[in-house]
Amino acid sequence: MIAGISLIVLIMVILLAWKFKWNPGLLGFGAAFLLGLFVAGGEGESAVSSISGGCKVLFNGFNSKLWLRIMMVSIFFAVGQLDGTLEVMAKKAVGLIHGKNKFLPWIFYLMTLILSAIGSGSIGVLILLMPIAAQIVKEEKLDFMLTGLAVAIGAAVGGVSPMAATGIVGMSTASAVGIEVGTGIFTHYLVCGTITMVILYVLLCGWKYPNAVISKEVKAPQFTRKQLSTLTGIIIFAVMAIIGYEIAFAAGICVVGLCILHPEMDQKKIISMAPWPTLVLIGGMGVLISVVQTAGGITLITDFFSRFMAGKTVGVILTLIAGIMSFVSSASGVVMPSLIPTVPSLVASTGASALGLINAITFGAHQTGISPFSTGGSLILAMGGENIDQQKTFNKLIVTAFGMLLLACVYSFVGLLG
Repeated sequence: MIAGISLIVLIMVILLAWKFKWNPGLLGFGAAFLLGLFVAGGEGESAVSSISGGCKVLFNGFNSKLWLRIMMVSIFFAVGQLDGTLEVMAKKAVGLIHGKNKFLPWIFYLMTLILSAIGSGSIGVLILLMPIAAQIVKEEKLDFMLTGLAVAIGAAVGGVSPMAATGIVGMSTASAVGIEVGTGIFTHYLVCGTITMVILYVLLCGWKYPNAVISKEVKAPQFTRKQLSTLTGIIIFAVMAIIGYEIAFAAGICVVGLCILHPEMDQKKIISMAPWPTLVLIGGMGVLISVVQTAGGITLITDFFSRFMAGKTVGVILTLIAGIMSFVSSASGVVMPSLIPTVPSLVASTGASALGLINAITFGAHQTGISPFSTGGSLILAMGGENIDQQKTFNKLIVTAFGMLLLACVYSFVGLLG
């Protein structure tokens, strides 16, 4: 009975957060505590545990390593955002196309992908680059839809790298249930995301964009001495991450180095730019999902899915479920932590690839991120301004989100997700 109740509580938390625009993490902490009182806190304990046992379940569910990684990497890249280093990098990259606007969507796709992949964070990169893309497109009198989608898709692809927040969530959640994915999530998403971008580029006629001279206003200034220090720090961080250093401490070392070099740096401002709402979301939902898993709620989900899944269909169904859930909840904070724990049982019952199912969940959850209800889509609408027909673009984004979700199902069915 407690398994069913825990599952209902999880669903209610997601729906309430969506309905009232609350942070699911706050609700998750409270709901997890109440459920934790009735869930065994360890082996050999009774079905209705003591308060200390319930709290043990809560503490076991808080992934301190994941939380620390996201916090430190975000604070490090807040330095680059605050001093303008990331913006100058973006504008210099745009200057490489020399007015050949047909390459504009691709340059923004690659920029957002790279900046997200090295740890800047999908949301931060979206907020940084979407206004720059909107300004350039407006100056050149081009359709903003394709370039906006390029920014959103690039951020999503780069965001699942082993150094980025969402990639860390995927790897950590998979590792917690005994599955080591390495770079498998990122490499498969890179291939499929790029294929998706090619399809959108052709359908939206990006190759027909006329050549023009990029306006002087968007040409990049030279790096200042302070920005060069930050750029050096980013390179050092990337190298340390690649050769195997713990990325939380690599980011911390680079932050300390930059603070020593530039003591005038506004450290309070930098710390305030960390994604605290996201950290609360990940922490609270992680604890709640841990309690639900201990109570048997995840097993109920797995058993339900297993009735309809066999062979190739298991990945397709998981992709659809992840995409639909992502319309009303966070991909990295809710969808992936909720569904990835079901993978071992589904692998055992269907014989499907564990990596393929994790990629199906990850890809499906991100495909609807360009809907007008999500960060990527809402930024396209907001930044497009008078340059786009708001209602038509709203409708196009919804249709495109569903189209991309169906495309993800095809990727899963033909084995492109692993």
